[in-house]
Amino acid sequence: MRNGRARHAGDGAQGRTRARTRTEAGSRTVVGAERTRRERSAAVPLEDVGTSPVGTSPVPVPAVGRASRAAAPTAARASRRLAVFGALSLLVLVVALIGPLVSPYDPFATDYAAAFAPPSAAHWFGCDEMGRDTFSRVLAGARVSVLLSLAAVALPLAIGVVVGSVSAQLGGAVDAVLMRVADMFQAFPEIVLAVAIVGVAGPGLWNVVLAIVVVTWAKYARLARSLVLGLKESGFVDTARMSGASTAQIVFRHELPHMVPQLLVMAVLDLGYVILAIASMSFLGLGIQQPTAEWGAMLNAARSYFGTDPALMVFPGLAIFLTVLVVNLFGSALAERLGQTRADVARLRASSEGDAALDARERGHAL
Repeated sequence: MRNGRARHAGDGAQGRTRARTRTEAGSRTVVGAERTRRERSAAVPLEDVGTSPVGTSPVPVPAVGRASRAAAPTAARASRRLAVFGALSLLVLVVALIGPLVSPYDPFATDYAAAFAPPSAAHWFGCDEMGRDTFSRVLAGARVSVLLSLAAVALPLAIGVVVGSVSAQLGGAVDAVLMRVADMFQAFPEIVLAVAIVGVAGPGLWNVVLAIVVVTWAKYARLARSLVLGLKESGFVDTARMSGASTAQIVFRHELPHMVPQLLVMAVLDLGYVILAIASMSFLGLGIQQPTAEWGAMLNAARSYFGTDPALMVFPGLAIFLTVLVVNLFGSALAERLGQTRADVARLRASSEGDAALDARERGHAL
C-alpha cells in the first residue's frame, strides 16, 4: 500500500514536471516567434505608417512597389538618352550619305583666287590653300570617314563571330588552333600593327580597311567564343542538338540572337575608335591621300598652314571630335538601355585577355 502511494506520488510529480516543461517550451516558442516577427517588421522598409482598424497601433506597410518605381525613372532616362543620341547618330549617317549631294561647291574644284579665304557667307568654313571650299570638303569627308569606318567595323565583326562561334562549338583541336592564331594577332598593339600593315601594303583606302580588319577581328572572335561557351550548355541548345540541328544552325539560328546585344554594343563603341584610327593613319600620310576629301587627310594637308590659317585644321578636327563623341554617347546609351552597365562593357572588352590567360593556364597544367 505504502509503495503504491509512493509510486502514485512520483508519477504525479513527473506529470507536473512534464507539464511545466511543455508550458515553458511553449512560452519560449511564442516569445521567439514574437521576436522574429518584430525583427522582420524592423527589417522591412516602411513606405507608410497607417493605423489598425481600431486606430490604436501603427501598422507598417512594406514598400513593395518602391523598387519598381525606382527602376521606372532609370529606364525612362535610358530610353530618352538612347533616343537623343540615336537621333544624332542617325543625323551623322544621313550627312555622310547625302552630304556631297547637298554641298554648295564641288569639293574638288580649285579656285586659286579664293585661296585661304576666311569664313564668310559665301564660304562658311573658308577655303584651303587651293581655293577649295572647306565646308564642301568636310561634308564629302563625312562620307569617306563614316562609311569607311562602318565597313572597317562590320567586316571584322562578321569574321570574328564566325571564327569564335565555330571555335567554341567544335572545341578540341579546332578551338586550340583558332585561338592560338587569335593570340598571334593580339600579341601586338593594334595601332602599331595597323601602321605596319599599311606601311607594307602602301597608302590607300582599302589598305586602311584591311589593316583595321586584321588587327580587330581577334577580339571579336574572343568575345563570340566566350558568349557561345556560356550558351553552349543551355537547355534550348540541347533541344536543338537533340532535334538534329547542324552546328551552323545551332550557332546562327539559336545562339546568335542571344549574342546580338553584347556584340552590337561592342561594335558601336569600337566605331569611334576606328574613326580615330583611320584619321590618324591619314594624318600620318599612311592612309587616304589627297585630293580625296577625308578628315585625317585634310588635317595632314593643313598642318603646314596652321600658324597662318588655323581654320583649315579646326573644322576637320571638330568634325572628328563631334562624330566620335556622338557615337560613343550612343554606344553608352545603348548599353544602358540593353541592361548592360559600364562595368559589363569593360568586362566584355577584357574577355579576350581573360580567355587567353585561362587558355595559357590550361596549357601549363596539361604540360
